[in-house]
Amino acid sequence: MDGVSQTVQDGDWIETKDQGGDDYRLLQISNIGVSEFVETGNFRFVTQDTFDRLRCTEIMPRDILVARMPTPIGRAWLATAMSWRMITAVDVAIIRTNLNFVTPLFLAQAWNETPNLQRIAKQASGTTRLRITRRELAALEFVVPPIPLQDQFAAIAEPNRDLALTLRKKIDNLRRTRDLLLPRLLSGQIDLAKVEKEEQELTV
Repeated sequence: MDGVSQTVQDGDWIETKDQGGDDYRLLQISNIGVSEFVETGNFRFVTQDTFDRLRCTEIMPRDILVARMPTPIGRAWLATAMSWRMITAVDVAIIRTNLNFVTPLFLAQAWNETPNLQRIAKQASGTTRLRITRRELAALEFVVPPIPLQDQFAAIAEPNRDLALTLRKKIDNLRRTRDLLLPRLLSGQIDLAKVEKEEQELTV
């Protein structure tokens, strides 16, 4: 990716003893989906002191996070603003693009195309678990159109991506509400018949 990426680096090596606090969330490989953030409910954090001591890299919006293992190897998520500050694990590569050559949105889209994920899978190696090295990721080549054409693509793709993010947040909120209310409903703490009656009265 010579000229395309400004930097390609691994995430941080964070041992269990280094975890704690609530300043930076540690994103795991399992959080990286194909073009999406996957919420697993496995929340791990480090403190500001740990962040400074280990010289961690903060994940910023528009960074591209690439899972170097497992299947699909090489899947990528274009980071967005979240409700916490973030770092990521060592088996996740962090790509920051050279904005003079390629926009993060275009590269993330090209990265997750099936042919590219297939060529990444072919380069993966390992005795127990297949993975792709950071050096191999950095050596990948892409056909990149001029910036004005990438901007035209962004004008079409970005609103759809933003809508998908908004809907995903709504789904997550509904899921949390369900998980909160369902146990109370089953235990009898909430009288469903009473709730339905109150709703009917409000709509009259």
